[in-house]
Amino acid sequence: MQNPNTIEFRQIRDFGDVLNVTFQFLRQNFSKLGKSLLLWVAPFVVAAMLFNVLIQLRFFPLDPAKLQEGTETGELLLLYLGMLVFSLCGISMAFGVVYGFMALYERHGTADFELDEVWQRARSTFFPMLGTLLSIVLLMTMVYSFLIIALSIFGGIVGGGVLTGFLVIVAVFGGILVAVYFAITFALMFPIMINEPIGLIGGMQRCFYLVKNQWWATFGVLFIAWLISSILGGVFSIPMLIILFTNNLHAGQANIIVQLMMVVFGILGGLASALFYGIPLVATGLQYFNLVECKDRAGLMQRVDSVTKKPEEFSVDEE
Repeated sequence: MQNPNTIEFRQIRDFGDVLNVTFQFLRQNFSKLGKSLLLWVAPFVVAAMLFNVLIQLRFFPLDPAKLQEGTETGELLLLYLGMLVFSLCGISMAFGVVYGFMALYERHGTADFELDEVWQRARSTFFPMLGTLLSIVLLMTMVYSFLIIALSIFGGIVGGGVLTGFLVIVAVFGGILVAVYFAITFALMFPIMINEPIGLIGGMQRCFYLVKNQWWATFGVLFIAWLISSILGGVFSIPMLIILFTNNLHAGQANIIVQLMMVVFGILGGLASALFYGIPLVATGLQYFNLVECKDRAGLMQRVDSVTKKPEEFSVDEE
């Protein structure tokens, strides 16, 4: 029998309801979901934050002469690459943890399952999530680059310098808008991967189908959820920024105390960021279920079917 406090995912909800249920779900499952994020997502996020700390300590304030000579460019790029890799791995693992957790919650009707089950799901979906994320990033980069190059060439052919400059500016801002559109649309790809057995191309088509006439509502949910997450996570980065700014004003060369404080606050910031990933990802998952229900009425049909079942059709597990 389903717990009366269980949150039903497959319901039509408006903008405010999605956000309210997001925080209700997080409060209800804070302990177990929080442990999952700290165990399997935080190590990646903390590593990315430590790479960022190394960059700040090693290269800021920047010495343009050394960078121009190329003596430090390779090291700087290597550190940025490390930060990027661990960031992508962290968000990919977060997708698997949060959406795997939500799938288990829906199946059990409560959070009555073990952390090991969450780990098994997250581990099995890590590389598919990472591959999909890289594919989407690559696609958006290609579209953005093509837009800028095409308009720049067109401006050069038609009107010369002034027109070219204007078209480049248009391309940059237009590319940003296109990137935002795709980012919001393809955010649904990751809950789709957990709940629907379709491939990359089918998943992209499914994303466009779900957000049709619902893009602005989806944008609103994701924007507010990510904004809240960023603000809360940013609070833990403030001490590190203050230390770095003060150090650069006075000396520019961090002593051991400053370095240790930066590392400590970097670790705390990484742990906080990992936890706060839950806000936008749960909101995205609920918005996915909301859109599926708006378009397909799958949850409604399931509830109607359960009501119209004859008593002998229920299995022992459903009783």
